[in-house]
Amino acid sequence: MKKIILSLIVMLMTVSAMAQGFQRREFNPKEMATRQAEQIKNACNLSDEQYKSVCDLLIKNAEKMKVELDSIQAAGGDFRQSFDREKMRKRNEEQNAAIKALLNEEQVAAYEKMQAERRQRFGGGGPR
Repeated sequence: MKKIILSLIVMLMTVSAMAQGFQRREFNPKEMATRQAEQIKNACNLSDEQYKSVCDLLIKNAEKMKVELDSIQAAGGDFRQSFDREKMRKRNEEQNAAIKALLNEEQVAAYEKMQAERRQRFGGGGPR
């Protein structure tokens, strides 16, 4: 009997630990944008000034998205149901245009190559 109770306790502790590992991570817009800016910096050989401009742009856009996600969640909505694919596509196009405006010709080519590789790696979504 003691072995059964002990086994149940161990099993409950294991399930509890696993459940904590699967909890949703908090969306941190600054962290995400900084990581994305680092990838662009490495792929396009950005100057420090360009990196700061790209990073600021990405942070601003990520914070806007966080506000939208939070408002959907606060209203009790489901993001998947509230998702507007066309709005997201337009936002991404505007962001890409703003980033390209900060780059020279060689960097734009490297940025487009990076995006093409990312599309290929993650299932081919987005404009080609």
